[in-house]
Amino acid sequence: MKVTRRTFLKGSAAGAGTLLVSHLAEGELETLAVTNSQAPAGPVEDYVPTTCWIGKQDCGILARRIDGRVISLAGDGNNPRNVGRLCPKGIAQITTLYDANRITTPLIRKNEKGIPGTWREASWDEALTLVADRFQKALEKDRRLTGYVPGRTKVGTVYDDAFRQATGIAASYGRRGNDSGGAGEDAILATWGVRTPIAPDLEHCKYLICYWNLTQAGGPGLCQITYPRQVADAKARGMKVVAINPYARSVGHFADEWLPIRPGTDLAFWLAVIHGLIEGGYLDREFLKAHTNAASLVKSDGTLLRRGGEELVWDTRRATAVPYATGVDPALSGQFDAAGVRVKPALQMLRDQV
Repeated sequence: MKVTRRTFLKGSAAGAGTLLVSHLAEGELETLAVTNSQAPAGPVEDYVPTTCWIGKQDCGILARRIDGRVISLAGDGNNPRNVGRLCPKGIAQITTLYDANRITTPLIRKNEKGIPGTWREASWDEALTLVADRFQKALEKDRRLTGYVPGRTKVGTVYDDAFRQATGIAASYGRRGNDSGGAGEDAILATWGVRTPIAPDLEHCKYLICYWNLTQAGGPGLCQITYPRQVADAKARGMKVVAINPYARSVGHFADEWLPIRPGTDLAFWLAVIHGLIEGGYLDREFLKAHTNAASLVKSDGTLLRRGGEELVWDTRRATAVPYATGVDPALSGQFDAAGVRVKPALQMLRDQV
């Protein structure tokens, strides 16, 4: 598909329109008027319910207005996500309405890259045409190397789906620098294959070993209001918290037990924990077999044993190396000879290491 300003804008508008309609379909926002019709004419004060855009979870906000001008933001007590609370970033969103230095129009660099930039204001027509032209040139040069990094990814219908439909270019993630949680997300994506940290199941967790600042943290899709509230609820339910950190911070006083290990010994500590779990038999072996690569066979050079691109496991029923499939019972320990190649399951390699 040829990328033009029209297709670029058409896709974005379609996504935004879908998003707007879906919200309006739930019912028009009600304005909570607190004026007295019997009182003398004066300033009209009302509260408009809305949501916070800056955070990860869309906290409920009540925008207080005087004669139509928003003068303050506060948490909406009727919103189940934040139950009336609002963090400093949410309160500060009033600056997006009235701050004299806020960006209100596209900006285009006037000088070359590599030196401090100077900018000029541009119209949306000029900016979108410029972006579309550059994408078109990139596509013509090599489509395989063409992609874009979305900014705020909360609304996939606008940033991902609409752009892909308009241009044929899929969104790319990662390589976003150190903005917000970008660097952390990239590291987690490279290590675990997911973009956000794997958070504990606070609704069911009974014993939490914590090595981060639990009382000031957020989880996947959760801000620093909802996450600590879930932690407090879990504590009230009976969950025990062990804080592992060289210094107490705020979580050390909150935890049931604080373990101030020596700085730089984290890896040794966790290897010891892994050793204890394996030797003590505290493993969900069926889960490891079905949902992890713990059974994948590893050669002596540290690479995985594969056949036709598929990782192999040792089937204890047939005593041979096969791809994992229904009916296969993969070994998690031991050493085997697979067509003259000595191999071990990955879990056995880990056990040897710890």
